[in-house]
Amino acid sequence: MKKILITTVVILCLAAFASAQEGVKLGYVDSDRIRQEFKEFATAQEQLDSMIISSQRQDSILATELEKLQDELVRQGSVLSPAKKAEKEKSFEAKQAAYFQFRQATFGQGGKLEMLRMTLSKPILDKVMEAVKRVAKAEGYTFVFSDESVVFAKDGSDLTDKVLADLNKTASTAPKK
Repeated sequence: MKKILITTVVILCLAAFASAQEGVKLGYVDSDRIRQEFKEFATAQEQLDSMIISSQRQDSILATELEKLQDELVRQGSVLSPAKKAEKEKSFEAKQAAYFQFRQATFGQGGKLEMLRMTLSKPILDKVMEAVKRVAKAEGYTFVFSDESVVFAKDGSDLTDKVLADLNKTASTAPKK
């Protein structure tokens, strides 16, 4: 909430400054629309979703195996010799530690899925930024904001369609891999 308030104040100050200056143009882009309509985002999201589903399946399998070991330990605990019971408990604890390690390495902060998301999104975000720069320079905009921080915008300030057109034009002329 504090971030939104600060962003709003900064934008209002910039708008006041811009209105006092001649030739200053402000614009914005709709980030959500770009994510929805630029095909490379959808392709990256499909790859990430596929990896998430695969990781969730593996997590489920490991969790089921862990539950079975725990149930077996509870059921057989009273009939096992102390040495055999200690051996099974040690095995269960090792399996449990491996499971928690897998979860952290896959789903945790800095884990495999987060790293994949960053790896897939960075080149796309770089393309979007370059398209915004090209459109802003071509149209003479001084500042371009994300819609997430725009409180009010005069008609004609939304550059989203132009940025998408630039991205799609650039994507269609890029050599295929």
